[in-house]
Amino acid sequence: MEHRVRLSEVRGVEGLRNHDRASLAPLFAELQAAVLIHDDTEKKRLTIGGLLDIAEVDYRDELSGDLVISWYFSRMFTRAAAASNHWAILDRQTVFHLGSKYSLLLFQHIASLAKLDQVAIKTFTVAELRSVLGVEPGKLERFSHFNSRAIQPAIAEINQLSRLTLTATPRKVGRTVASI
Repeated sequence: MEHRVRLSEVRGVEGLRNHDRASLAPLFAELQAAVLIHDDTEKKRLTIGGLLDIAEVDYRDELSGDLVISWYFSRMFTRAAAASNHWAILDRQTVFHLGSKYSLLLFQHIASLAKLDQVAIKTFTVAELRSVLGVEPGKLERFSHFNSRAIQPAIAEINQLSRLTLTATPRKVGRTVASI
């Protein structure tokens, strides 16, 4: 299903007022690069996919400032959304406001947990959280870098822009962070 919005509507959202054709390309490139991984242990099936299938910016009327942005979410994302009773929490304003792929992927994952009864605590191994956030192998390898450049900025942005309040507490085994 195609999603379509005019740039003038995007600019009506606080925090997105300065977008233009040049700034949309890297924004959608980052969203396109986001990787979703779902391990269905009941079906014993691992699914790997992206957030977006395709995004287009129609700039025929660029001089008037009325670009049209359209995109299709990936089959994996639409399946997950259709299977969830709680995807309404991913409202358009929040998703448009999230500025990094780490924030968007963490928000998407935490929102998908809403169907579980009163999830107050979720523990991730470092590897699991790296996967949820889409951190590529070889990037942010030290936990201090991963925490300061991915985890904490994503949590701060989600806490500021959504109804969720998240915290992350590293759990150590000796001097090594084992889980969050």
